[in-house]
Amino acid sequence: MNTFEQNYWSLYLDFLEDFKDLNYKGYSIAYLCHYRSLLNKDLKAAEGMAHPAFSKNLRNNVKNTSEVQAKFSAFKALHQKPLKKNTDGKVIFHDVYKLLRFPNETFAKYFDSKSILLFQERGRAKQRVSKSKTQPKTSKKKIKKNKKKNPKKRTSSTMKRTRRNVKGKQVVKQVSMTPNYFDSYQINNKAAISKMKQKATGLINTFKGHPVYSDEIFRKRFFIQIAKIINRIEEAGKLFRSVPVTAVVVPSTHYPESRTLVMVAAAHGIPTICMQHGIISGEFGYLPKIADYDAVYGPFEVDWYRKNGISKKAMEIIGHPRFDMIHSAPKLNKEKLAQKLGAHPKKRNVLVIVRGNNQLKSWKKFLAKLRSNKNLNIIVKDFPNSKPHKLSKTHSSILSAHGCQLYDLIQFADVVVSYSSTVGLEAILAKKPVFILNEPFPGYSGYYTSLGKLVQKDPGVLAELVLDFFKSDQMKNYTYSKMNKFLAQSYSTKQSSGRRLADLIQRFR
Repeated sequence: MNTFEQNYWSLYLDFLEDFKDLNYKGYSIAYLCHYRSLLNKDLKAAEGMAHPAFSKNLRNNVKNTSEVQAKFSAFKALHQKPLKKNTDGKVIFHDVYKLLRFPNETFAKYFDSKSILLFQERGRAKQRVSKSKTQPKTSKKKIKKNKKKNPKKRTSSTMKRTRRNVKGKQVVKQVSMTPNYFDSYQINNKAAISKMKQKATGLINTFKGHPVYSDEIFRKRFFIQIAKIINRIEEAGKLFRSVPVTAVVVPSTHYPESRTLVMVAAAHGIPTICMQHGIISGEFGYLPKIADYDAVYGPFEVDWYRKNGISKKAMEIIGHPRFDMIHSAPKLNKEKLAQKLGAHPKKRNVLVIVRGNNQLKSWKKFLAKLRSNKNLNIIVKDFPNSKPHKLSKTHSSILSAHGCQLYDLIQFADVVVSYSSTVGLEAILAKKPVFILNEPFPGYSGYYTSLGKLVQKDPGVLAELVLDFFKSDQMKNYTYSKMNKFLAQSYSTKQSSGRRLADLIQRFR
């Protein structure tokens, strides 16, 4: 644990203790907050939490993340009722900030539409807690219009299916799910929220000059989360009293909307499952563990969670349903995709996955080196962003993947190069050679370490390895050998993820 990590987690324990008196209906508000988003960017800089002197502001001194998990497990135990089986209950799927990412085919193939409820956040999909500075503004007219479109209390999700015949067989062509919204169960909490904010202000004022609590950004974001948590406690409680529920499935317990839902479910004895929405590249997005079961990708996560003080019994190797679609027929065949990209049909295709301006200088060096091979189509995809990336405008040989589906691009590619992202795993599942540009960062889990020299922090070295792959059988053999060993500890493909998830849920009936 480096200085930044130690200060980060020590500050978290301080925060839980300093605001423990902010309590709503038995729930400590601080435990339900999205802690990381309360911190401004300056705290994450070299002179902030990464500096040894920052520890002078702290009371706690965390040496291992298992200390944080133990504190949170004790909090959940205060609310946890014995888990109940409900044969005829609904399975609630909560899509917070579009992180669920279940293909509609998964719902159609493995679940009865009468037994599931898909819940979303009305008007909040575009704004994550981690980036919000003010509450999203929605006009009263728009809210009324939305509520007319979506009945007050829907007790089932509508699953629309369009079918077509293929050689005499009925095949599902398109499936769409009609979502439910939590505000259908909302009550007027304005007075309670106002009272809680006043109490929070009083607590904040007792920490004069505190490097975090005295920051205006912290105050604004904290107040936003207080409102969300109180609203969700009431919404979830009303939902669980109105509808029999077998299980709750969330994509993350990081955000207050889903974390609070899981905690209220615990108080009602309802089993909860947290999907793994991406690779555990960094620990800050996956600790503490909160749901009854975490649906992880493979043995790597099981070992990682155990090292962080979590029982193996609290994990199930499920994978993710969206990966079940990795070998599906592309929306555009190679010929049409090549035309759309402007790719030369006789050149090899290198797909480069970047994220905004992160590692921009390194990517420029990598691309400059890679361009020495004139027989490559270099395709840049800014994922998960949808706009063309500035790197695709730097040279005529670099093509933009704007408007193209990720899985189509992976199938089109001969090699995939990425930062430390889930796309690397997806490409390996598609049996594509993968290279990772990985600059060290606080909390890195070592996810791709087993790929050996296919992971590099030096962009020039990485480019040389990619170029070598196209001309050396020895490099090809090394690459595929490392990928196979990596996959053995990272993901099981013996059974579809959708099937495994359905089987897990069936255990609660």
